[in-house]
Amino acid sequence: MAEEQPDEWYDEEYFDQYPKHEKRIRQIVDHTNFEASDSVCEFGCGLGHILLAIADQIHHGTGIDVSEYACSTATAAAENSGIPTLDSNSVDIIELRHESEYSNQFDKVLMMDISEKSARRYAAGLSRIRESCSKAQGQLILHTPSRAHLGTNEGPKLPTQAT
Repeated sequence: MAEEQPDEWYDEEYFDQYPKHEKRIRQIVDHTNFEASDSVCEFGCGLGHILLAIADQIHHGTGIDVSEYACSTATAAAENSGIPTLDSNSVDIIELRHESEYSNQFDKVLMMDISEKSARRYAAGLSRIRESCSKAQGQLILHTPSRAHLGTNEGPKLPTQAT
């Protein structure tokens, strides 16, 4: 049996059932010191809610997500909101371990709620990915929700992978 690829998991149905958690997004934004000169990258940007929330606080934002659907939706949301400083690209972040167009580009790298979904797949490379994409003094801002925060029955159901 062929192994499912991540883009098959994160389709329109996934994002329709995934809650936006406006309060949590606002808390993350309010507790992060964004600067007007910042170039920010969000790994696992989904539909772009966080980048849209910080667009007026930063110079430029780039969303990276494995889902083409998510990236096209996020890009359309930025365009519809009249925000020309945001873009989203469908890339499997594991590919960013090496030199890429994103190397040394970002003041802040956001990883919000992706580590718990991708720990086995990306664990060994997450630090290297962040290092390759951020500037010398760049920051990593990581958020992983607790079970209590999400509730025991909330959130998407992801397929299990054989190890």
